Amino acid sequence: MIAKLAKYFLLILFISTSFVSFSQWTCRSKLGASLKPIIKDKPLLWAAEVTLGEGFMNDREIRNAMVFLGFDYSFKKSQFYIEGGFKSWYNSLGAPENLKTPFQQSKPGAREVFYRFRDKKNDLIIGLHSMKIDDYFLVNERGMGLSYRKTKDDWKYNFSLATVGKDFSRFGTFCSVHYLYNLLKDRNLAYLGNKPGQTNFASFIVSWNPSGKKKSKAVSDDGFEEFSEFESDDETKPKFNPLKQLGYLVYGEFGSWIDTMPFYTGVFSKLEFFGVELKIEALIHIKENNNALVINPSIQKTKEWDNGSRTLFSLGYFNKIDIDKNAFVFPSFSNLFAGEALRMDVVDLPLIQMAGRHNFPKYKTQIKAQLVKQFADTDFQEIDMSVGKTFGKHTKLTLMFSRITAKQLLEIFYLGRLELRITI
Repeated sequence: MIAKLAKYFLLILFISTSFVSFSQWTCRSKLGASLKPIIKDKPLLWAAEVTLGEGFMNDREIRNAMVFLGFDYSFKKSQFYIEGGFKSWYNSLGAPENLKTPFQQSKPGAREVFYRFRDKKNDLIIGLHSMKIDDYFLVNERGMGLSYRKTKDDWKYNFSLATVGKDFSRFGTFCSVHYLYNLLKDRNLAYLGNKPGQTNFASFIVSWNPSGKKKSKAVSDDGFEEFSEFESDDETKPKFNPLKQLGYLVYGEFGSWIDTMPFYTGVFSKLEFFGVELKIEALIHIKENNNALVINPSIQKTKEWDNGSRTLFSLGYFNKIDIDKNAFVFPSFSNLFAGEALRMDVVDLPLIQMAGRHNFPKYKTQIKAQLVKQFADTDFQEIDMSVGKTFGKHTKLTLMFSRITAKQLLEIFYLGRLELRITI
C-alpha cells in the first residue's frame, strides 16, 4: 500500500515538471557560482556555461559539446531554480560517413527543475534535482522527487523519495559518457525505467554529529537565562572527540520493473585523528535468497602547505560478505563513477579506489591521479591522470589521460581527452 501511494506521488510530481525533462548528463555544472542579476537589484538571476571536449582512443575519435542556461528566483526562504541546455556528441565508431557537421547527434535537456525551502533547521527540495543521501555511497543520482533534511542540535534527519528514469538519471541515456567509451560489452549497468514509477527509491537516515560543545546557559521557566556562579569559560570550549558522525539508515528500491524489492539497513561512521579522516559503512543487503553484508571503509588525508596549496590522498574499498551463497549486490543509484572510462560501481565489487590531488593556488592549477582496480574474474583496472588550469574567473582547460585494462579487452586501451569549460 505504501509503495503504491509513493508511486502515485512520484507520477504526479513527474508530470508537473516533465515539460522540460527531455535529457540529462553527468557533468557537474558550475552555474551556481556564476549567477548574476538579469536586472540590477532584482532577485531573478541567470548564468550560462559552455563545455567542449575532444578525445582519442586506440580505435576512435570522440567529441562532445554542452551548453547550459540556468535561472534562479529566490526570496526569503524560498528558491525556484531551472537549468537546461543542449548536448551534442560524436563517436567515430558509430558515426555515419560524410558527416556535414562536427557532431552526429544532438539533444535538448533539463538538468534541474526544483523548488527549495530552507531555513536554519529545515531544507526541503521538490522536483528534478541532484540527490545524494547522507550516507557515504548508496545514492548519487538525479531524480524526480523530494529531499528533506532537518537539523536539531547535534542530530540530523534525512528523508528522500524519488523516481529515476533513463532519460534524466546520471547513468542514463544522456547523463553518462559510456556511449562515447563503451569499451566493455555485457556489463551489469543500472536498471532504469522508461516511465515514472518503474524504478524508484526511498530512504531515511538519522545521524549524530557531535559538536563537542557544552551549553553554558539555560533558560528558566520565567524566560531569563540562568548562570552558574561556578561556571568557567572552559566548559564551552570544544572537547577532543575523534567521533565526528554516527548514522543509521533504511533504504529500499521499488517499482513495477523491480520484481523483488531490495532493502538495505545499516550504520556508518566518521572518525578523525590528527588530520586523517576515516569513514566506514556497513549495510545488510536484504533480498530473497540473496542476502549479504556490504562494507565500505575509506581513509582520507589532507595536507595544507605554507604557500596555500593543498594535497589530498584518499583510499576506498568496497566488498561484500555473503550470507546467501553467491549473493548479488547491485544498488541501482550509487553511481560511484570510479574511472573516467570504465565508470565502475558497487556492482563491480570487490574494488579499490586510490586517488591523489594537489592544487597550486598561485598558478590556478590542479593535478589529479587515481587508480581503480576490481578484484574479480573480469579484472578491470584503470589509471587516470589529469591537469587542470583556470584562466581568470570563468575559463578552465583540463587535459586527461587514462590507461584501461580488462580480461575482456584484447589490448591495453588508452584515452586522451582535452576539455574546455567556460562560464558566463
